[in-house]
Amino acid sequence: KIKEYQKKIYELTGQPVSDAGAKFSGVMGGANIKRVLIAEPNSRVLEYLKEVLEGFGYETAVASNGGKALEVVRENPPDLLITEITLPDIDGIELLKGLRKEEKTSGMPVLISTSREEEEVRKLLEKDTGISGFIIKPFHVKKLLRKIGELDLRI
Repeated sequence: KIKEYQKKIYELTGQPVSDAGAKFSGVMGGANIKRVLIAEPNSRVLEYLKEVLEGFGYETAVASNGGKALEVVRENPPDLLITEITLPDIDGIELLKGLRKEEKTSGMPVLISTSREEEEVRKLLEKDTGISGFIIKPFHVKKLLRKIGELDLRI
């Protein structure tokens, strides 16, 4: 199965990955993160992330705005939320604050995906917004998978 994932990574990235790298990157479908909600206003980015994550065995749900993301989370909480900060109607930070107040979603890992400067995102982290991690756009598939793998190890 590892060889299968290594081939997928190579096809998507053009870069080879070792057996250990495939396991650590999260593509082995970690023990804890299986269902991912992607909240992203850009439809091309949303579809790309959905395709990549499903290609690596994750079940996905999608939302193009904060209100829809909140609705999806309340109906069937995912194991991980990947959200853009600048969502229409409810931005990613406000969405996160709302989720942290609800018992069943208070501990859900949240990965912020953004094109903002890293320093700006680090300041948000310092404000204790409940962000589990972040990734700066544009990013490489391997980096996204590694971030998910790291979050999976923390659960």
